[in-house]
Amino acid sequence: MHSIQVHTSKKFFGTPVFGLLLYIFILFASQLALAQPELDSTALNQLPGEHKKTKLLPLPYAGYLPETHFLAGGALLMTTRLSKDTSLAFSYTETDFTYTQNHQTIIENDMFLYLGHHYILKGLVGYESYPDKYWGIGNKSSSDSLNGYNSKRIFADLTFVRKINRHLYAGLKYRLFSMYNIEYLDGTNNLGNTKVTGYNGSFSNGLGLALIWDSRDNVLTTSTGTYIGFFNPKFGPFTLSDHTFTRYELDARHFIKLDSKNILAFQLVGNFVTGDAPFNMLAITGSDADMRGYYKGRYRDKDYLSIQAEYRRHLFWRIGMTAFVSAGDVNNNLANLFGELPKYSYGGGIRLKVNRKENINIRLDYAWGTPGNQGLYIYLAEAF
Repeated sequence: MHSIQVHTSKKFFGTPVFGLLLYIFILFASQLALAQPELDSTALNQLPGEHKKTKLLPLPYAGYLPETHFLAGGALLMTTRLSKDTSLAFSYTETDFTYTQNHQTIIENDMFLYLGHHYILKGLVGYESYPDKYWGIGNKSSSDSLNGYNSKRIFADLTFVRKINRHLYAGLKYRLFSMYNIEYLDGTNNLGNTKVTGYNGSFSNGLGLALIWDSRDNVLTTSTGTYIGFFNPKFGPFTLSDHTFTRYELDARHFIKLDSKNILAFQLVGNFVTGDAPFNMLAITGSDADMRGYYKGRYRDKDYLSIQAEYRRHLFWRIGMTAFVSAGDVNNNLANLFGELPKYSYGGGIRLKVNRKENINIRLDYAWGTPGNQGLYIYLAEAF
């Protein structure tokens, strides 16, 4: 699905009404899409036998980002069963084509494939020509060091696992990120001046271990259960990568259902890099999931650790609310992460349940970080 992440100025693009109108617009578009027949495997497996076949569903979407201005595109959703065994769950793929007001093109394919009853292949592959921002490396990079650049990127993030028991999965993680045709904006070239690794492009191709424990009751809007994912893709000459480095990635979540209306959610995220990684493969602060309020990649370095807690409450009808707080930072040494006060983020939001059967929400969050960092997020499903 698609998110809208808007980092605002103090005037919030002129007035708060702009943000409200944007939310209503995206909400309306999302509701149109969700008004189509449900495509999750649970619902499809409950259909009569004669309906269990490949299905295609085209969906339009639109949005706005400060880097792209208005964007629009279409998604093609396909569900199918990759076997004649009717007890096998349905697999799905979603192919997205996006074009922006700034003449940018984004193509992505999201997949979740059941390869028999014990094997799963899931992940994302795509291409984009997209502007980005770079402030340097380290947790004290100045806002004055901003460098705007454009590049073309080919990426893949795939996980292939075998089900070991009810909740445990083990297998391989594959990661590809190729950045090329870099163009620096406004006549600046801070990346080149500092000769940071990858400033003139890079090809990162890695393979490693994947371990997952997942007991959540609902992937998109969880109320109970635990998720722990550990991945360590290795990059180097043996995988034809330009640089030799290893990433260790941890994502741990726990959810407590206090009663029918109240949920507590907790998350710990750790990304640790060893070796000579290009700047675009370093650990970063900021996203629509953790450390909300910071531009994605505002701070980057070899190690990153963050924790967050979120309170979720159903109010009435399909409406809910949430409040969250998080703390985290990057550093060039794991030990130093615990020697300095971390950066912080806090905020809140509202929820609209667009699918009661599958318990799926659209969320609107606003988050504040350290001075100069804040953002609006509009997304389908919870942050984590």
